[in-house]
Amino acid sequence: MAVAIAARRALPRWYALISLTAAVVCALGGIAVKQTGSLAPLGGLTEIAFIGLLVWIVASVVLLWRAPDSGLAAGAA
Repeated sequence: MAVAIAARRALPRWYALISLTAAVVCALGGIAVKQTGSLAPLGGLTEIAFIGLLVWIVASVVLLWRAPDSGLAAGAA
């Protein structure tokens, strides 16, 4: 989805980059297959994936907060 957003330029390019990075990090965090080490279910990569998800959520909030009004509120008044 991040590639489609970047191709259509519907959202800023920085958001598409953060979305793509967060998707990759979360996918890597989901492959917890070892019993010990960084690929363990509660290992380092899982924590990095969680932090990546938090960064993506904050970026989404910033993007939506800074979005211009759609004009619906002005037309209703």
